Amino acid sequence: MKDFECGEVSIERMNPQSQEMEKSLPEAMLISEEKEQRKFTMNLRVNRNKTFIWDFSIRGQQGCAAQTPQVMITFKDGSNIQLKVQNDFVCDQDISLYLSKGLGNKTALKALRSKPISMISVEARGETIEEDLDGRQAAMLQKAFNCLNGK
Repeated sequence: MKDFECGEVSIERMNPQSQEMEKSLPEAMLISEEKEQRKFTMNLRVNRNKTFIWDFSIRGQQGCAAQTPQVMITFKDGSNIQLKVQNDFVCDQDISLYLSKGLGNKTALKALRSKPISMISVEARGETIEEDLDGRQAAMLQKAFNCLNGK
């Protein structure tokens, strides 16, 4: 398993909406792609307030969901955490999670920094999408959770 350096998983860029500098993964991470039917990507960034913004995009599911999606993270050791999606109404399956100590995510952040992820499950619109992370993706994401916040 490759041990990533912080420079490989972190760049600094201007957020076009807030006009503030933030750290992020160099590019969105492709988790899976089922031909033309579905594409699951994610990105991770940290703003100046040390809040992680973990964006998921699931293309191939159209329309809007009035029900807040549920995101379950399963780690390689078999433990899991459920993360709260902030948007109450999600269209085109763009989902954002906001994680910081101040938002009550201290335990989740500790797990994300210390354990490799094996699977991400998103339940939205009556369907559960489960995506396995390979060893490289898990290692890169774990390193990013440590590096983006200056550790």
